[in-house]
Amino acid sequence: MKQPKPQPVKRISRILHRVLLAVLVLAAIAVYFAWPYSDLIWFRYGVKGIDVSHHQGKIDWQALAKSDIAFAYMKATEGGTFVDDQFASNWKAAKDAGLAVGAYHFFTQCKTGEEQAKSFLAQLPKDQDQLLPVLDAEKMEACSDGTTTIDVPKEVLSFLDAVERDAGCRPIIYTDANFDDVYLAGKFKTEKYWARSLFWPPDYREKNWVFWQYTELGQRPGVNTPLDLDIYRGRPADFAAFRKAAGCFAKSS
Repeated sequence: MKQPKPQPVKRISRILHRVLLAVLVLAAIAVYFAWPYSDLIWFRYGVKGIDVSHHQGKIDWQALAKSDIAFAYMKATEGGTFVDDQFASNWKAAKDAGLAVGAYHFFTQCKTGEEQAKSFLAQLPKDQDQLLPVLDAEKMEACSDGTTTIDVPKEVLSFLDAVERDAGCRPIIYTDANFDDVYLAGKFKTEKYWARSLFWPPDYREKNWVFWQYTELGQRPGVNTPLDLDIYRGRPADFAAFRKAAGCFAKSS
């Protein structure tokens, strides 16, 4: 017995339903892979921050603090001699605005870890409520005088140890997957990390990262340039405990 042919309206309806389903599936996939770029990350982690340097120019910290930003890291030094000329003013203004603050040092191969730690510590305020300091280890650019640090892991360890001896708190290592793979792989297994991963959650140092830079194109009031946006791995209560436990310069009081 022959089956009756489907009515044209029913056929069109079925096609439209299938097309709509396909669109919804594709949209879900797109959101899944693209969400780190958007502020949807707020729904997964409750503490958001920034990291800045002189490249951001003058920042209106009061305006910035009224946004969703809870903490700010700022560049203090680089190599053995460079001091960021915005560091001192950024530190004071950010604290005055009520943000949790921390400092970072940009590591180079042009000076030993001890020399770089000495330069960093000379600029690091002795505020006991500061966040753990950070060693930014991500690039090995050529030195103007031709100097080269042969043993990068040795100098990284030297920096961490020197800062811990003086400040009483051990720095976090900021790095990306490439630097980690080339210079740090198999080492520093117990350190805390700040991972840079601009598309999806970090797939390296997965158990050890406490901060995650998820974009370098953020926008916030008070800053006229694109921003690095970061999250703390935990909720606000966890962040408060993390900050309290830092213990920098606690023995100096």
